[in-house]
Amino acid sequence: MNNLMQYIQGSQKGKEAHRLEKEAMKDPFLSDALDGYQTVEGNHVESIEEMRRRISHRTRSHRDNITKWSIAASLLICLGFGSYFWLDRQLGMPSQSPLAVVMEEQAAPLQQAPLAGIAADSMQEHESASGAGEAKAKVSEGIPQPPAPAVAAASVAQVEVYSAPCEDVAVADIVAEEEAPVAAKALTRSMPRHIPQPVIGEEAYREYLKKELIHPQDSLCKGVSGTVVVEFYINKKGRPVDLKVKQSLCESADKEALRLIEKGPDWQVDTAKVFVPVVFAP
Repeated sequence: MNNLMQYIQGSQKGKEAHRLEKEAMKDPFLSDALDGYQTVEGNHVESIEEMRRRISHRTRSHRDNITKWSIAASLLICLGFGSYFWLDRQLGMPSQSPLAVVMEEQAAPLQQAPLAGIAADSMQEHESASGAGEAKAKVSEGIPQPPAPAVAAASVAQVEVYSAPCEDVAVADIVAEEEAPVAAKALTRSMPRHIPQPVIGEEAYREYLKKELIHPQDSLCKGVSGTVVVEFYINKKGRPVDLKVKQSLCESADKEALRLIEKGPDWQVDTAKVFVPVVFAP
């Protein structure tokens, strides 16, 4: 390039100029350049320098942009890796809130308190029972004890027998109970409970109530819906006696419920009081 510049300026002569012209004969590009410089007038050296400055400036600007983007990309990569490791460390650390600490500190006395209370209560109950037993034994030494009452003769039962939907006019349930002493009630809780049954059976009795029920037509009870509960006892012939309305609906409905039970089928003989709900559905 320097030889070409010197040749254009005219400072290169003799062998060096001849050698450059010889090379131009072999290189078409160099030959065209020499012909162009000789044909076009002007300060070609200054034009070449101006061109070189522009090219150099563009190259530096491009390199500066590449450098800036490289630095920005490096910072983003470093920031991303740093954030990733920081989050990973935070997630890996066990978390324990102040509330959990307070709960753990209070858990021990809360669990120990009932054990101490139970132990103290057990000791007091044992001592009280022992003292009461000894006092009762001393008092009852000189007093004849009456024979214990028969518990088998009395029992308490409350049992649901039937279960029917509201639209089915039938017996919903039957509850039986008898009078018994308090001591007998406590002893008979574990005894099997008996259930008074209609002689014709549950299903047939349900069908009887549904078929024979007559809905009241008077102004007070017409279209009424609800339940009338009738209570009664069963005599030795298996007939309902002492019928009473336990839960009233209206006068005509109460009378119809009493009529159904009183004129209905026989029952198995039993001493229990029986409650029969009679459902009136529209």
